[in-house]
Amino acid sequence: MTVTSGTPELQMELYANKTTVAIDDVVEIAIKVTNSGTASLNTVVINEDTIGELFVIDGLADGESITKTYELTVKRGNRLYIHSSW
Repeated sequence: MTVTSGTPELQMELYANKTTVAIDDVVEIAIKVTNSGTASLNTVVINEDTIGELFVIDGLADGESITKTYELTVKRGNRLYIHSSW
């Protein structure tokens, strides 16, 4: 019997419902997380530097995706820096 193990690979896509915004505008943000690798991921944490932890994914099988949406109010100097760990 041959046992092979794969490699997980995480891809994130960020979408917004507006391309131009002004201070105090409300923007809907969608974050799509996909495991494009060949092995399952356990406990994926998605963070943003200013907001903090956005969400935790308990598990993501290879080829599986999950999308989360948020409403953010634009404030002076807002920037999104989204990153993950697993």
